[in-house]
Amino acid sequence: NLQKSTADPVIIHTLFDLARNIHDSIDELTYGDERKQVSQLIVDVIRRVDYGRDLERQLNFFVDCRRAFTQLDMVTFELVVRVCLLLVKAYRF
Repeated sequence: NLQKSTADPVIIHTLFDLARNIHDSIDELTYGDERKQVSQLIVDVIRRVDYGRDLERQLNFFVDCRRAFTQLDMVTFELVVRVCLLLVKAYRF
């Protein structure tokens, strides 16, 4: 599975808005399988955003994601992992 990263603000904004709309459509009646699929889509969006050496911008993106995607544990877990990887990246700089 080839994943291309992006730092293009227009693409990121569009993907983020789409992911937020999908997330906001989830409620108590949503099936578990559908929650898993939505979670995976949002995780894929998170993984594709890469600001390179601009670590503060990357962290701000993760904070925005955490604020926007509160209902999905898989997304929260991915964000924790991404912030830890960002810490390692900062240490290496």
